[in-house]
Amino acid sequence: MTHRVMFVSHDSGVGGAEMSLASLLASTEAGKITPLVVTPCRGELTQQLDLMGIPYLIRPVGTWIPYAINHGIKDFYKLIRHLKRDLWALATIIRDNNIDAVYTNTVTPIFGAMAARMSKLPHIWHIRENIIENRDLKPYLPVNLCKSTVDRLSSHVIFNSRYLRSQFFPHSADTQTSVIYNGIDTEIFDASPGGSASIKEELSLPERTKLVAFVGALSHRKGVDRFLEIAAEISRSIENSAFLLIGDGDQEYKNQMKGLSKSLNIDSSTFFLGKRTDVPALLKQIELLLLTSTQEPFGRVIIEAMAAGKPVVATKSGGPSEIIVHGQTGYLADIGDIQAMSQYAVRILTDTGLSERLGAEGEKRCKQEFSSTACNTNIQSVILDEIQRSKAQSQP
Repeated sequence: MTHRVMFVSHDSGVGGAEMSLASLLASTEAGKITPLVVTPCRGELTQQLDLMGIPYLIRPVGTWIPYAINHGIKDFYKLIRHLKRDLWALATIIRDNNIDAVYTNTVTPIFGAMAARMSKLPHIWHIRENIIENRDLKPYLPVNLCKSTVDRLSSHVIFNSRYLRSQFFPHSADTQTSVIYNGIDTEIFDASPGGSASIKEELSLPERTKLVAFVGALSHRKGVDRFLEIAAEISRSIENSAFLLIGDGDQEYKNQMKGLSKSLNIDSSTFFLGKRTDVPALLKQIELLLLTSTQEPFGRVIIEAMAAGKPVVATKSGGPSEIIVHGQTGYLADIGDIQAMSQYAVRILTDTGLSERLGAEGEKRCKQEFSSTACNTNIQSVILDEIQRSKAQSQP
């Protein structure tokens, strides 16, 4: 028997959450789950849905925890003003499409959860972000009220790390919860970099250059300033080093970071590459990934680097401590400990044997623990179990 599930996405970009959702939708088993996606806009996600033949609707999804740069009284007023209309629109979609359950991808949209409650359907909320002391997100409501709302409006909450679950529900919760680590398709990292030119050729760098990369949104939470400070320390020890920042962010913050790289005298060896569609190929060409976040619910890029066979040095910022085996697949350091991270980085960059061992062990662990197949199977099991439990409870 097939079950119709409405998947709610807060955006249609190419962030980790959208990539994970696209992977999940591509893996839905025929005859078990028939998906319908609701997203507020068109973008890379809807382009993938078109290619996969998965139906979707463009509707407001109720962003109650917006990005800080989008937080404002006008947006909040618009959310409240159209609340009734937009909720009934989703409830009508649920009714007209005989939806059996609603799955909300990320904490930021709330209308899917509310429409599921109105329709007396199970709601699975997949939380991928921390809202406590997160400078990137700014809830309209107090944090504790947000957490209790997630609890009340969900029949099951999925977290992408034990750390994140402890942040939301440190003691107990009425809602059932699961920890399901993010997964990736490791096969795309097995191939050679490919392409008409290597990144070193693209940037006119000597072949002997040691490449250290940052991958992610350029934001305060990701600690880009710390990455640059570590880069400056590395450059003092390793002359032939270069630093790649792969990702985009607020223009004002990017300008600040470019200014910082200049003040640290590493601007000639630091490259802000922006968004790239060839991240797997780029990761195959680097020597080291540095993750300098002050807060990281999971750290998808860590497992991507591991899949590419590259060592990682990361902060103990949450999820990374559950991914990296210190000294075996990479190194972990306290948040803000620039000296320790610099020392670990230099050790890896100057010891080929160590680098290869860490990379090989990381690749092995990634394939064993963080495959997209296991991740998607576990999520689908939660959805199907909640549907069955709901149907059983509704029977007289």
